[in-house]
Amino acid sequence: MKKLLLLAWIITLTIGAYGQGIDPVTDGSTHNKSKLEMATKTIGLNYKLPKEYFATGEFYLKMPPANPTELLRTVFGTRASKWIHEDQECILFIDCAGTETTIDKSVDKLPENVFSQIRNSLDMGSAFKETTDEQMEELKKIITIWPSQKSKEIFNAQYVITYPIEDKKAVYQDKYRHRMDLIMVKWGKKLTVSFLLTKKGYKHINKYIKDVEEAFRFED
Repeated sequence: MKKLLLLAWIITLTIGAYGQGIDPVTDGSTHNKSKLEMATKTIGLNYKLPKEYFATGEFYLKMPPANPTELLRTVFGTRASKWIHEDQECILFIDCAGTETTIDKSVDKLPENVFSQIRNSLDMGSAFKETTDEQMEELKKIITIWPSQKSKEIFNAQYVITYPIEDKKAVYQDKYRHRMDLIMVKWGKKLTVSFLLTKKGYKHINKYIKDVEEAFRFED
């Protein structure tokens, strides 16, 4: 009897963890469980998963009707990991492509593809085209570029950019609305964190931002 109870308990824990991870309805798995670890290592970025979060491996969002078209635009491509807060009010999508080449630590400019990524999320033209002067002026009204000193103190990064996602239809699992992106950059390499929150979670967004600030830090 004790063995049966123990087995039932283990199964319950397994189902609970799976339910918090890759959702077969909305998500597709690449079966790469160590993508984030490998990608961040190649760009000189260290991280520690906060104890309040559960992390998945690499995944992608399935096409409509599994997910809204608007969410597929704001969350473009595969994600290295999904971090789910234990309160079930916040999910973080982590995007880091990594690099197959040696890091060039002399690079100190903000890559053009950062702005292309932002424009795509904000539905401001194709991500595969260069950002025009007019588009850049529009972006300046929306994005927040952190002071260099703050970027260095928090993430040891050269640049940090945050911007809101205003599309009300960019919703995940009928519960989590995509509210904000945070991009950290060093040596021309970047990591993006997308904040998907319930209505209750959005009221405490600063708490989740703080979690991210304490989780990531670039090497010197």
